[in-house]
Amino acid sequence: MDDLGFQTQTFGDQFRNFEDLLGKVRIALLGLALVALLLACLGIANTMYTAVLERTKEIGVLKALGSRSHDVLLLFVAEAAVIGLAGGLIGALFAVLLGRLGNAAVDRMTQGVTSAGFDVFRTNRPVVLTAVALAVLLSTVSGLLPALRAAGQDPARALRYE
Repeated sequence: MDDLGFQTQTFGDQFRNFEDLLGKVRIALLGLALVALLLACLGIANTMYTAVLERTKEIGVLKALGSRSHDVLLLFVAEAAVIGLAGGLIGALFAVLLGRLGNAAVDRMTQGVTSAGFDVFRTNRPVVLTAVALAVLLSTVSGLLPALRAAGQDPARALRYE
């Protein structure tokens, strides 16, 4: 058939081509997600550094009143973890809502073809919980360096800081 200028293509060939395309899209989305995670980590570290600078006098007061460096460290690490938890929960909620909207759109598009609803965008609870835990972990790690800087401040210098 190819000699006559015709090409044959089976459904299996089309399906393999579609799977190849989906594989490339997955790799591209993974790369995009990694870049987004890196930028989020840098943003959290920057936020925590700013918090340390703005609260230098407060850190000095805490240390002058008897707080140990370990206590100050835990305060800032906990703050970073709460930022990660809030971001993870908001992101997970947004993803679930987008998935439901996507499923509703697919159902509308396929309404004439089939009566059964397609669940194209599934919400997998372990994946959502893992994503929130990963957000907390990355945020905590990103806030660790600024927290160490806060814990290492000299109380006398911190109290004189303007």
